[in-house]
Amino acid sequence: MIGREVSHYRVVRKLGGGGMGVVYEAEDRRLKRKVALKFLPPEWSRDDAAKQRFLREARAASALDHPNICTLHDIGETADGQLFLAMAYYRGETLKQRLARGMLSEREAAAIGAQIAEGLAAAHERGIVHRDIKPANVILTDSGLVKIVDFGLAKLAGEAGLTRTGSSLGTPAYMSPEQAKGGESDHRSDLWSLGVVLYEMLAGRPPFAGEKLAAVIHAIVSADPRPVASFRGDLDPGLGSLVGRSLAKDPADRPASASEVAVALRRIEAAGDGSAETLELETAGAGGRRRGPRSAWMVAATALVLAAVASGWYWWLQSHERGIEPAAALQPGRAERTMIAVLPFDSLGTAADEALTVGLTVEITSRLSAVENLGVVAYSSAARSAQARRSFSEVGEELGVEHLLLGTVQWGGEQGGRRRVRITPRLVRTHDEMQLWAEVYDEEFDDILRVQSDIAARAIERLAVELTPPERRDLEARPTDRPEAYRAYLVGLRHREVFNNSIPVDEGERATEQLERAVALDPSFAEAWAALSDVRSLLYLLGRDRSRDNLERIRAAVENALRLAPGLPEVHLAQARVLYRIDRDYARALEVLRRVESALANRADAAFFFGTVLRRQGRWQESVAAYREAMRLDPRSDQVPTQLALSYVYLRDYPRALEEAERALALAPDNSNALLAKAQAVFHLSGDAGRAREVLEQVPGSRLAQLARYALLSGEPRLALAYLERIEGDLFDDGFNVWYPVELARARFLEAAGEAEAARDSYRSAAAELEKHLAERPEDPAVHSALGLAYAGLGRRAQAVRHATRATELLPTSKDAVLGPAHEFLLARTLGRLGDADAACAAVARMLSLPGPAGAAWLERDPAFDRVRAAPCFGDALAAAAAPRVAPTGEA
Repeated sequence: MIGREVSHYRVVRKLGGGGMGVVYEAEDRRLKRKVALKFLPPEWSRDDAAKQRFLREARAASALDHPNICTLHDIGETADGQLFLAMAYYRGETLKQRLARGMLSEREAAAIGAQIAEGLAAAHERGIVHRDIKPANVILTDSGLVKIVDFGLAKLAGEAGLTRTGSSLGTPAYMSPEQAKGGESDHRSDLWSLGVVLYEMLAGRPPFAGEKLAAVIHAIVSADPRPVASFRGDLDPGLGSLVGRSLAKDPADRPASASEVAVALRRIEAAGDGSAETLELETAGAGGRRRGPRSAWMVAATALVLAAVASGWYWWLQSHERGIEPAAALQPGRAERTMIAVLPFDSLGTAADEALTVGLTVEITSRLSAVENLGVVAYSSAARSAQARRSFSEVGEELGVEHLLLGTVQWGGEQGGRRRVRITPRLVRTHDEMQLWAEVYDEEFDDILRVQSDIAARAIERLAVELTPPERRDLEARPTDRPEAYRAYLVGLRHREVFNNSIPVDEGERATEQLERAVALDPSFAEAWAALSDVRSLLYLLGRDRSRDNLERIRAAVENALRLAPGLPEVHLAQARVLYRIDRDYARALEVLRRVESALANRADAAFFFGTVLRRQGRWQESVAAYREAMRLDPRSDQVPTQLALSYVYLRDYPRALEEAERALALAPDNSNALLAKAQAVFHLSGDAGRAREVLEQVPGSRLAQLARYALLSGEPRLALAYLERIEGDLFDDGFNVWYPVELARARFLEAAGEAEAARDSYRSAAAELEKHLAERPEDPAVHSALGLAYAGLGRRAQAVRHATRATELLPTSKDAVLGPAHEFLLARTLGRLGDADAACAAVARMLSLPGPAGAAWLERDPAFDRVRAAPCFGDALAAAAAPRVAPTGEA
């Protein structure tokens, strides 16, 4: 197979094989990434029924979206009909290979077992049982994540008659008693197999062994294994008890679920070896569930508290010393709200009518979101989930909702200047897919506002949610009496929805055009003015039209909205965004948000914005909590986990950063910010800049500046220069939210390559360009930081220190917790380049004492610190930051 082309994959080398097929490393020629190709046994391809079963199993497995489950990219067959799977390629080793070197510590075993259990829990929630959990099917990646592979293949092998009688599902040493007997197996069989794996990690051998298959099966069915505690005298009793329960012969005596096993193992991992008290788990018996001495919520609370004590105490105390309280919209109890999602209504009309239908659905979602006691999933997540054409119960499970509102919109022609529209909404309960309510509205478009309000009101009534008088008034309010203005507004909302979720500038401009039309037709349309200011301010932030005239238009739009509807939450949200995006007045933006936060409790975009503003203020705990709330209300958004990943990079909690980045990339593989966060996490976890480059290269042409910086950090300045030549334009992003001339980056790379004279010429050119910028923007901290680096390269010590220090004064971390640390780092880099060890060490220590984009791995490899790296104080500064100080997850 080596060198062979299969579909659009080129086979590179063999990775391994077994009864379920042979695995090869391959190159995906289309997406320029590594994949693992698994070629299934030829017998499976000869039986059409087996092939169809395989496709069913593979589709089910591909729907699993979890950090601890191997990603399935593709299903295909070779020219001669052999079936294969294209899976994500992970650097690392199997648990089987790791066990060949000996048993693991308690903490290692608990950490690996917890991740396996979390992956199984996600699969079991979707009704998928693995049936062949064993060390060979568990990959330990170099980044620290555990990945389970081969979901569904054991079941398929049994159905296809490819295994011996009595062992059709599973590998003998890891089979449950019910599997060994050839009987029915469910999720509890996976828990048995996980118990066997835990036992082997702790004892260095499986619990059931024998020279012959019959002996192994007899032991599984009839014999009790030697207690795992007998292999290590100091074993945590709770861990020993957990393993014993998992290996109960009767499935009803095993732990009730994989999620409870995961909670217990996380507690043991957090407590450390030999220090956790005994824990009794729930078991699922014939009569249902029975609880042990400690309930599941206590277990979860214990795990969270221990995790906070172990890793988050510093930032928790910091926030509470300042008297910070979580946003009211994020207070406990919100999870008890009735949850609903509005799926995109089907449009029966022209392409132009489709935009109107989307706008109509967004408006109904917005009206429901104004009800405080109702939890409403963001339209963007509802739309993504609906695209997959899953069943209502599957959509409900994916979105975490009990009800779905959906329907059709049939657009008629115009008669006498009036257009008719027929709307047929339906309210469905997700768990049994029962229709709770349906209605047919056959109206003129002029009555669309009344129809929207009535649909929302009738749905709320069926959900038995009580409305307050102000909520009822808001629900029935008419934002405009001009149908044409409202039509333009609905189309503008559709374009704004796309623009906000994926930032295509052309969609923002289309939204602006429609919203301008709406306010021209009705200058008293406050919602349209607010939406217009929102879209225009985001375009401004992205660098589109930063003219004085556009700035005045943005301010006029938000002022009109405030004058027309000073109590409207949407207006205050738009005002806060202008304060954030244009004025960078984070304190006032938050003050404006606080006035209407209870009214915004159901808005995922508001929770997201809360998180973003709080992060700028350095209120990391609250920021993470707000992002978590946004994720709950917008579970299919790739933007929320991306921002969480970037936050965790700043908090130097790289495992969590990696987890959130992978969550985002599972939803949007070409999300360049998520790729950047993943690359940063991989680099800081492994210290290998080459691996970070591999991450970024998954999307060709993406993040060239970051590819260049990782080439420099891996000691390949020539490669860094090659990347630099491919960058269009004259600005370089060093990855710290600070842009400077490409010529300054070229100078640094040439210097690292040993071309001192050429580097000096580039430093001169960069300094000359920056001096011109300084004359135009004397208070721009980015210009001062860049000048500090340029002057350091030229040996102009006093000027370099003055400008680098000035940048930190203009934008201190206390003023901006995202951009401020970047200038702290660039000051440290400038002092390091000058060879001033004491000053550089002090700057590094100060930088590492605060959340920031650079960690120890970066400082150990950046050539700017070559002249001071041998100083004892430099090592002391890095050692002081060795234990990361991270914020609590906000999940409590």
